[in-house]
Amino acid sequence: MECPDIRRNHTVLQTSCCGLDLSGMDITSQTAIHPDTGDQMPPCAEPYSSEVLNRVRGGFSCLTKPCQVFQMDFNDPQTFSPESLDHLQVFHLPVKHPGVVDAIVMWFDLHLDDETHLSTSPDQDTCWEQAIFPVHRHHLTESDCLTGGLQVAEGDTVVVSATCRGDCIRMWVSEVQHHKDGRKLHCTSIPNTQEKQLGEGSKEHRDAEMEASSCSSPMGLYHTSKDTPLSETSDQAEIVCLPQSDICVLNDSRFNDAFHTALHAYFSRTIWSNVVDLTGFCAGDSMETEGAQISNERTGNSDASVLDLGQGMSMVGLCAAKLGARKVRYSGQNSCSQKLLETLARRNGIPEGVVEFGPSSLEPTGSSGALWDVVATELVESSGVLRQQVLEDIALARAYALKPGGTILPCAASVYGVCIQSDVLIRENRVLGSEPTLGLKVADFMNIFQATTHQDITLSTLSHKPLTEPFHIFNFKLDEETHGDTLPSYLEQSKALVVMASDTGTISAVPFWFEIWVDSNNRLSTRDDSTHWKQAAVVLDKPVHVKRGQQIILEASCQNSTMYITVKEQES
Repeated sequence: MECPDIRRNHTVLQTSCCGLDLSGMDITSQTAIHPDTGDQMPPCAEPYSSEVLNRVRGGFSCLTKPCQVFQMDFNDPQTFSPESLDHLQVFHLPVKHPGVVDAIVMWFDLHLDDETHLSTSPDQDTCWEQAIFPVHRHHLTESDCLTGGLQVAEGDTVVVSATCRGDCIRMWVSEVQHHKDGRKLHCTSIPNTQEKQLGEGSKEHRDAEMEASSCSSPMGLYHTSKDTPLSETSDQAEIVCLPQSDICVLNDSRFNDAFHTALHAYFSRTIWSNVVDLTGFCAGDSMETEGAQISNERTGNSDASVLDLGQGMSMVGLCAAKLGARKVRYSGQNSCSQKLLETLARRNGIPEGVVEFGPSSLEPTGSSGALWDVVATELVESSGVLRQQVLEDIALARAYALKPGGTILPCAASVYGVCIQSDVLIRENRVLGSEPTLGLKVADFMNIFQATTHQDITLSTLSHKPLTEPFHIFNFKLDEETHGDTLPSYLEQSKALVVMASDTGTISAVPFWFEIWVDSNNRLSTRDDSTHWKQAAVVLDKPVHVKRGQQIILEASCQNSTMYITVKEQES
């Protein structure tokens, strides 16, 4: 199938990020690792991810017709024999619609008896997700011609291989036959280690393996935290595996460009004018100057230091170093992210010793032993909620890690919400009585453990009915200056809101999202589907019925970097 959202969740699509050159690397998710190298995968990695395809941003399109891959009869012991499960299945699927092959999607049909059937198909409204096997261009030889993805046309044939070895199913594209020009793109060959894992079965089994591995041209190395450092001179693209969340951020050009522009503006003032803006906001500046040119003009001319509190593969620190920071410190990166960041620093000409790594601490430690001119952080998780204790971290950073007159990035944020009616969120949040559980009364006990905040929501695809217009809830002025022992006002907030019902219905949840001001000229919204963020929602314990034109009273608070929202029930 073709699905742009899955594509950007599993493969870094840009060759540059925050003014840094990423060329020469294929950065992919662990689930996009080719099954030939399954023995190199981390123990916790799985060969597939899962999605509710009907809620994927931008939708999806099927390029071939579905086909049955495995049939398992649980009453037949032979179903579970190694010969049956390990056997390599190969399917030739004619392309019915042109597009880009981004993934193989898999679902199950369960036959309880001759008359009762369940399906996890995307066509069915069930509690199940579908399994996703991402397809990456490094799976195939001749991948130099696949920079735009694995393009197929009507009449082409996609050859899919599948096994059910061990405790999970593995599927991959082993060949693509372009019938127009007769070209064939083959999968990399199956190494001997994989051959042994597949079992030393029948001759037909070995022939099937040879059919799926008719070309041997490995495209690079798979790097994990235990691997040797990445080569910086190899002619072949090197394959680097990162968590899916990091890949989503690297593909978010709006997010990265906003920080790049804000840092560019900051360095423009401090280096060219030698003046520090004490307001915490930056003047706008153009991004027309290339990052490499900026670096050449500024490296060694700045005394600025930057503390990057971002998690995972944050590029903000390297961006600051590229723009001329004297010292950059990352705080709390894991070994895998640190190794890749160090390699990117060398490849982008950042002098050794400029970038350092330390524990997750806000104390002014490190080789400089000094405070920082800029403290940058990620405010909101990809799931749509504030990062754990992020407001407290920013307050500590301003008090103990930031120089007087220093800059916090982002400098401000606002949170907005909307009241909606959504049967989907209610069903996913709690057990609805005893009817769904065949009369067993388990709802009262199970609902004790229900989550108040539902994360990873995509409002644009969620089935819901808006009952109000979007409304403003809070402001967070993160560069707020305090004196003495006074705490910043954004740490704890509470207020009552009065909004008007725009339609009649039952309020079941209040989704919320953030507008983030990286600086005074760069604003981001976590409701924007082009970013890596999704939204979150507070699901009400007791849904509230409202009529069009009725006033709705909400009580909102923020404590410990957590949002709380309730809707007061009105007397009729």
